Amino acid sequence: GTIVYDLIDDWNTSLGSAWYSEAVERRVVASSDALVATVPSLVERLQRMSGRQVHLLPNAVNTHLFDPNKTYECPVDMPEASWVAIYIGALWGDWFDWELLVEVAARYPEAAVAAIGDYRGQCTDAPPNLHFLGLKSQQELPAYLSHADVAIIPWKDSPITKATSPLKVYEYIAMRRPVVAPHLAPLEGIPGVFLAKDRPDFLSKVEKARREPFPVGEVSEFLEENDWRTRVHQLIKVTEKACTRVADPMQRDHDFEQRLAEIVGEPIREVRINRIDFERFKADYRDGRAIDDEKRLEYYITCRWMDFKADDVFIDVAAQDCPLAFYVRDTYGCRVYRQDPYYIKPGINGEDIGGDAASLPLPDGSITKMALHNSFEHFEGDTDIRFIKEAQRVLRAGGKLCIVPLFIGDRYIQETDAGWLDDKGVKHLWGAGARFARCYDLDHFRKRILDNSMSFRVKIYRVVNFGELSSSGYLRYFAIFEKE
Repeated sequence: GTIVYDLIDDWNTSLGSAWYSEAVERRVVASSDALVATVPSLVERLQRMSGRQVHLLPNAVNTHLFDPNKTYECPVDMPEASWVAIYIGALWGDWFDWELLVEVAARYPEAAVAAIGDYRGQCTDAPPNLHFLGLKSQQELPAYLSHADVAIIPWKDSPITKATSPLKVYEYIAMRRPVVAPHLAPLEGIPGVFLAKDRPDFLSKVEKARREPFPVGEVSEFLEENDWRTRVHQLIKVTEKACTRVADPMQRDHDFEQRLAEIVGEPIREVRINRIDFERFKADYRDGRAIDDEKRLEYYITCRWMDFKADDVFIDVAAQDCPLAFYVRDTYGCRVYRQDPYYIKPGINGEDIGGDAASLPLPDGSITKMALHNSFEHFEGDTDIRFIKEAQRVLRAGGKLCIVPLFIGDRYIQETDAGWLDDKGVKHLWGAGARFARCYDLDHFRKRILDNSMSFRVKIYRVVNFGELSSSGYLRYFAIFEKE
């Protein structure tokens, strides 16, 4: 069968703090035939993780159930007032803005504010016109919306809400109820939705939404493209394309790789890692740090594809405290250096070099082999361009540069404050200074890297069995730059 992974929330937050594991998610991604996400930020997250195409499929609405042309009896527990503002959804989580909900009720005492959800006494200072109606089945919701005037989403602007496609918005507007919500990117451009920049703006927009005519025509056109029937057809197309790739693995990512081969001027080389040889390397390579098989696979590729000789001079670039250079020295008899801008003091210190990788304190043509392991994507600003030029200066003719992995996909992505959240929700950078991450698309890879590789012959490799070799499976591509 076809496996589709649909990312609907950012689980690497308090939402998934009790159970989320990035390693497990990477295994799921690696084993999936198609990747889908509900908002652009989650699409970008999956692209960074996989280097593959990710399809944007936001939430939608059942227009047969949420039909404004039907007549609905007023529910018996619907509060009576001059007008009603309604919220339907979860009443828990650190993203829910209780103070804003109370302020809406206080600002409009003539109105009733009805909240449908799992209320358990969380609001200790509720005004008399704030009513908690409890949980309702989805079949009951159209009646409540039919007898309300304005729908609200009292959420905080947070990493969780920024990565959410609220199902309730589609249901609200399907029932022709204007919506007031915080200014969240996934809601931009949806007709009938008033986006507020802060609390005072939210409160004033409730009145504005109630007074302005509802854009029935625009919403009807929007819902034609955003009901569940349309979404299902879109998902079927995604799975059909994935089925084609599953049936013929050689066709997987064929269009992208064909275009990549065209700009590189070389075919994309498929490699299958010999698992027995990889296991031998793992047994032989000693590293006192806690590293996983993905990191060992990076080092294995460098050692096997760089063809080290005793007369080589090798630099492990942006190495932090990695001992790989010393393993290369002891195994192949090479001269070696470790370079890093943060973990090593500036200048040449024996076998360590501190400072900018794009400005090495070394003579022209003094190096034969260079490698970067899960680090080139963290070269921010123009450092990636400057480094490619610097590598050509310090490498001898015939010298090689290995970048593993090479993060490249359909979209150009730059992430600031890059890192990961632990189980307690604490943000960690990927080492000192690793506040930035980049994934190239074809155009930026050509302009930034290939156009500045005048002395290099560039070869791109795809590891066809990467998912079999490690739990995370992000190492799809690596590149060898050989100085001519």
